[in-house]
Amino acid sequence: DAELPERLANAGYKGTLPADLYTASRILCPLLALVAGSFIPYSRMFWMIALPAAAYIAPNIVLTRLVKRRREMIRKSIPDAIDLLVICVDAGLGIDQALLRVGQELGNSHPQITEELLQINREQRAGKPRIQAWADMAERSELPEIDAFAGMLVQTERFGTPIARALSAFAENIR
Repeated sequence: DAELPERLANAGYKGTLPADLYTASRILCPLLALVAGSFIPYSRMFWMIALPAAAYIAPNIVLTRLVKRRREMIRKSIPDAIDLLVICVDAGLGIDQALLRVGQELGNSHPQITEELLQINREQRAGKPRIQAWADMAERSELPEIDAFAGMLVQTERFGTPIARALSAFAENIR
């Protein structure tokens, strides 16, 4: 499955271990369900087919729910992040430093948005252009609010609009 690493990352799991566990669960759970179905005394053939089929589909359903839950947590944390970003920019920080600071400050209360903001910082330090890092965050999250936020940041970058004013207007619109 080519999109599995992306789906796992959208659920908050990075690296090879989550992908290996997911793949193992797609193989082992149906086998265990087949064995369990063979012990059911009535309608044995039905259970030997139905249980493995359900066990094969179950990891995908769980992963889909984990992705939705993480997206919802990010969506709920956007207003707090924008408010803190406005405060940091008004205090004189540049947008990159403000994003890093907001990521650090929201670490305990909103770990999902923190992870995304720190990912932007890591990508920029690795040499990715700022606009591309923001666009990638919008693509990863697949949330209209993050897409609008990234679009607003891209516009302020391209047209030289004062970031503090754009952020304030965006904060009012998102509420």
